[in-house]
Formats: sequence, structure tokens, C-alpha cells
Amino acid sequence: MGRRNPNLYLPTPKQEMKLEELESAKKETEQKRNLHKPKIQQEEKELAKELKEMVANFSYSEPNRDEVQKKERIFVEDSAPSDADLNGEWKLTENPVFSGSKSIMRTGQGNNQHYFINSKNPHHIFSEEDEFFAYVYLDPKNPPKQIMLQFNDGSWSRRAYWGESLIPYGKENTTSRLKIGPLPELKKWVRLSVTAKKIGLKTKDKINGIAFTQWDGTLYWDKVGVKTKIDPRQDPDFSLKKWITLAKNDKSLPTNIQTLAKKEEKDRSETEIDPRQDPDFSLKKWITLAKNDKSLPTNIQTLAKKEEKDRSETEIQSLSQYFLNFVYKKIPANVVEIRKKLQETKGKTISLDAAVKKTTDAIKNHKDMFQSMLVSQTGNKRMVRILPRGNWLDQSGEVVEPAIPEFMGKLDTNDRKANRLDLANWVVSNNNPLPARAFTNRIWKMFFGYGLSRRLEDLGGQGEPPTHPKLLDHLASEFRNSGWDVKKLIRTLVTSDAYKQSSVPTEKLAKNDPLNRLYARQSRYRVDAEFVRDTALSISGLLVSDIGGTSVKPYQPAGYWQHLNFPARKWKAGKGDDLYRRGLYTFHCRSFTHPAMLAFDAPSREECTAERPRSNIPQQALALLNDPVFVEAARVFAEKLLTHSNKEDLAKIHYAFQCALTRKPTKEEVQVLTELLSQQRKRYQKDEEAALALVKTGQKKYNTNLRVSELAAWTSVSRTLLNMYETTARF
Repeated sequence: MGRRNPNLYLPTPKQEMKLEELESAKKETEQKRNLHKPKIQQEEKELAKELKEMVANFSYSEPNRDEVQKKERIFVEDSAPSDADLNGEWKLTENPVFSGSKSIMRTGQGNNQHYFINSKNPHHIFSEEDEFFAYVYLDPKNPPKQIMLQFNDGSWSRRAYWGESLIPYGKENTTSRLKIGPLPELKKWVRLSVTAKKIGLKTKDKINGIAFTQWDGTLYWDKVGVKTKIDPRQDPDFSLKKWITLAKNDKSLPTNIQTLAKKEEKDRSETEIDPRQDPDFSLKKWITLAKNDKSLPTNIQTLAKKEEKDRSETEIQSLSQYFLNFVYKKIPANVVEIRKKLQETKGKTISLDAAVKKTTDAIKNHKDMFQSMLVSQTGNKRMVRILPRGNWLDQSGEVVEPAIPEFMGKLDTNDRKANRLDLANWVVSNNNPLPARAFTNRIWKMFFGYGLSRRLEDLGGQGEPPTHPKLLDHLASEFRNSGWDVKKLIRTLVTSDAYKQSSVPTEKLAKNDPLNRLYARQSRYRVDAEFVRDTALSISGLLVSDIGGTSVKPYQPAGYWQHLNFPARKWKAGKGDDLYRRGLYTFHCRSFTHPAMLAFDAPSREECTAERPRSNIPQQALALLNDPVFVEAARVFAEKLLTHSNKEDLAKIHYAFQCALTRKPTKEEVQVLTELLSQQRKRYQKDEEAALALVKTGQKKYNTNLRVSELAAWTSVSRTLLNMYETTARF
């Protein structure tokens, strides 16, 4: 039951309308795909055949040393990069221009920039001699004071600049902020350049973005690129051997090509398919052979990892064919044109499929927003009989029909058998006062410590009659008549004079009503386990009050789950905000309740618990003093006290009481905490290691601007405050 998906969805009328729109859009995209895809696939097949025929007569040989050349790649010229994410304004202008027809102009005050990032085709550093360059033109009337180029290799930590040092990025005279020279001359195009070595880039680093930054002024950018000295023997665009080496781990290649590239020649059998002979050859589906699914390509990545000497002639030819078809850059121009057409055709098919997938995903995501239920669907209804003396083999007992207790009336079903819907309707009907009374009694208990009828698990004849029956009837009927408005019920209780009373009894009340059954005063009691933790986090300022989301895992003692089997599991504490969510969201494993909550009487959830007990045991003090979440909360609370405007110890203690207990301390309390603070200061001044170990508790880093010994001493004070009964109790 626990692993079944919901099978009853309850969308609102607005959600149903949206669903109809999405399903209509999906139908349209499917019709469009079905109409155009066969023609596109036929065109793709013909282009693939033509490409194979053209390449069949091409002669290829590995490059030699004499073919070393320089290679230039342009990132920006006449437009912003189309294969990357853009940020900032990319304003094109036709004057002045260095190359092409347009340049990019930027005007601003102070630090301003535009950049591209997440390029789908990042530049791989070939050697430390790779030279990045950009042409700039400084407006003579309004020149910038500084120009900076920033390079993203996973972070913006590679920077070169010209002019003054005003842009506040990086550390001066390091690869994160390296001055190359003065500002370029005015009124002329000047080439700025910096090598990969100067800014700390190494071979195989990837540059996926460049930022164009300036301080003040007007600046024009044009022809931004990188110049690389290429040894074709080491370039996968020119060398088959080098390409095969890289193809071993290139998951963007068809699976069969990766397999062939991994395999050694001697290990390739003659029976393996040569993709040149496959009529279904394409970029993604080169061959249609797999062990269990003929629509999938074979495992080429495994073959690529084998040594060259182990590859068979057929496999070498297969790799060579793919390389010449789709990779080699010195192929004739007419072959390149066919390549381009084939890629475009393939892209059309992918776009059609992607459009259908997008609409399908939109429908799924929309349905995930529906309210849903897991409903057991029954088949033929069983006949249920009274079992004579409990003997289930005896079928002579009286047949029992579905109904409610007779003394509570009858279900109006018009002579048909009652079902669960009839029961649900009766539960919330005006003829049934029990649900409203039981719920109202439970809510009263939350805010007053005890229910109007103190036995929450039994409101019937075996239970305890309410002390104020008319009040319970009134609240229950108002709750039901308001449309079961829980917020309204709670508002009624917390704004009442009864709720606003002090919990301190007078001598007369303590004598005449020691158990507070008349509610002539407010009740005093320890809050539930989840609230104990939330209180400490709230006082410290750590509490994350976000609503909703998945369960989270705060700190838990190592090995607590060691006897949890089927399957064996380990507790992995969360990170960041997950550690400080409300206790309500703590992951709960049945029979292995979180130990800190178990100490404060949280149930194991092995069975229904109508009402939690309230105990006062030593383990609770141990949890408050030693559980990492409470120690961490105490330390953060101490940081709050030390960074407050109060400078004197006495003022800090008063502020701590105000934060934790919303009252002023007594003289005795001030004396106790002052003595404790003095003792802890001496202790941690002598033992800095112990102080450091204390303030390092928890994942949240401590304030390094504070003295460790002082922070540790005040942490002990705040731990004391968080451990007080008054902090964990409701007065």
C-alpha cells in the first residue's frame, strides 16, 4: 500500500480547463510530427547514403610534423554567441567596426559588464600558449578607466585587465586579477591579448564563458576569440588516432561508435556490423543492433577503450568511416555541405519529438499539482456474518449489513447497501456531533494543556464528561457551521480572555481548583517534542520557517540505526537549511523515532497514539545539553548576544532573558549566570582547544571575528538558558 501511486485525482475546475488546453496542444504537436516526420526521415536516409558514397573514395592518412598550424576561433563578431546564455546588454552598432559589419558598444558608470556563459561548445585549452584576444576602441570623449576580460572555467576566477585597478574582483597580482598593461590608445582599434599561462589556465581546462567588464566610459568590442597553435597529430579534428582516444569516453557519440573506439583491433570479430553497409545510418542511430533491443545501437564505448593492436580491420574501418563522415575537417567542401544538411535534417526530427515530449511533460507536471488520494477499489462485495463463538468456518451466523450504530440513527441510502461515501457524508453531517466535538476538544487541549473532556482517546460513555459541556457544544457547532474552518476556531480560542490569563495561581485558586478544571487560570506544561527543538532554533535565529516540502534529516547519533534491517540503512544528515527546518518535517522511521524527540515523549508511531504523555526525566536535560542541534543553537544565540549593541555582561544577560523568556531576570538569576560566565571564561582561556571544539559543533560556521574563548563562555550561558524548564514549557 505504501508504495502505490495515487489513483484518484481531484482537480479543481480551473485545473481541468488547463488540462484540456494542454491535451489539445499535445494532440496538435503529435499530428504535426506524424505528418512531417516520415518525409524528414526519408530525406535523412538519402542524405546519409549520399554522404557514405562521397566519403568512400576519400583517401585519409595520419597528419605529420610538417602540418603544424595555427588555428583561430572567434567567439564574438557581428553578434552575441548563439550557443550560450547571455547576460547584460549586448548593444550592436555599425560604427566604429573593426571586422565584419557590426561591433558591440557599452556605456556605463562605475563597474558594468556584459558576458556569455554555459557555452555548448566550450574552448578546450590546447596548450598554455593559447592566446585569447579582443579588439577594443575607446571613445575619446568618454574613455573608460579600466578594461577587464574575465574567463569562466567553472568559476569566474581568471581575469586580466588594462588601466587603473578599480573593478573589485579578485586579488591583485594573481591570476584572479592580473594587470597586463595601461589603457589602449584612444581613437583606434587596439588588440588586447593574454595567454592561458598568464591567467593560470592549463591544458584541457574548458572556457565556457567570457565577461567584458569596464569601469566608466564608452567602449566598443569586436572580434573576440582565441588563437591556438595546433599540432594536427594531437588534434581530434585532424587525427583519427587522437579522435579515437577521446571517443572512448565521449557519451555524445552513438553508442556503437564508443564501443568500437574502446575495443582493440585483435578483439574485433569479422561478424560485427560495418555501419557503412547499414541503410539506417544516422547521427544518433548508426546501426540498429543490440542484445535485447534492435532499435538501440551497439556498445561502441567499450570497443574504444581497447588497445589499437586489438582492433579488427572491420572495427578500424567502422571508426574511420564515422570519423571521416562527421569529424574530419579537411574533408572536401561538398562533403561538408552534405554533413550540414544531414545535421539540419536530424535536428528537425529531434525538434518534432522534443515538442511532443514538452507537451507530455507539461501535462504530467500539471497533474502533479492535483490533489490526489490512494483509494482501494473493491470488486464484488463480500457477505459478512456474525461468527458463532468466533469460528470463521461456521457460516450459520446472521448476515451483517454496513450501517452505523443503531442508537445514532440510520443512513439514508434508499434501500441500497451503504458504502464508504455514505459513511463519509454521515461523519460530517449535522446529525453527527462527534467529529466536531472530538476535534474541538483536541484543539482546546493544544492551547490550554488539557481538553474540556480530559480523556482525548474516549469521548464516549467510558470517558470523562467535559467540565464545560455547553462550551464544548457551542465551539463544536460553530466549528461545523463555519464550514470546518480551523483557523477561525483557533482565532476564537487565542483571542479569548481565558487564553490570555496568567498561569500563576492565586492561593485561593490553588486550594479550590488545584487541577485547573475550571480554567480560572492558564495552564503550565512542557511543550511537545517538535516544539522543544523549534523553540531553541527560533531563539537562536536558526529556524527555517518554510512551509511544505520533503522530509529532512537533522543531526542524529551515529549507529542509531545499526539494528534497523530489511534493508539495512544509514542516517545521512542533511545540509544547509534542511538542518534547521521545523521538527514537523523531520524524517520519521517507525519504531526508530529520532532520539531527541523520543526523550520528549514523541511516539514511535507503531500504533495510533490519541494523546502523548508528558514526562520530566534526566534524559531530557542531557538531550538539551548535548544534542548537536541544541549546542549549535546555543552557540549561534551566544553570537547574537556578543554582536548586540550591549557591551556590558549585565546588559547581555538581560537581553538574553528577553530573547529566550520574554522577561527580565531576577537578581538571583543574574548572580548565577554571572558566576557561570566567569567560571567558563577562565576555563576556556586556559583550554583554547576545548573552546574551539565547542564552537565548531554543527555545520554552521562560527563567527571568526569573535574570540573563541569568549564565544565558548557565552555558549555555556546560552546552553543554560535553553535548558531551563521555563524555556521548554508553555506558561
